[in-house]
Amino acid sequence: PVSRKHVMIHELPAFFDMESLLFGDKEKAKYVAFMEKPELGTVLYLVDRNARDCNQKPQMFYAPSFFCFHVVNSFDSEEGKYFMTDLLTY
Repeated sequence: PVSRKHVMIHELPAFFDMESLLFGDKEKAKYVAFMEKPELGTVLYLVDRNARDCNQKPQMFYAPSFFCFHVVNSFDSEEGKYFMTDLLTY
């Protein structure tokens, strides 16, 4: 998700299950290519697009585990104080 002032990167607790893809059930592997680790939760990184210092770390936010299917919209509030995003999640 991107707005005029920010970029958000979401780190989801879903990982490719290469063992299942390579050696697992061929029928299952057609549809299930990743494994979920909900105990890790979700991490959201908010990066300031206008930052002049390349070493500036992003803001990090921790959320309960979810999977994001699609980013619908992202924008900054009128006063520029808040970043908002709409996600389709499971």
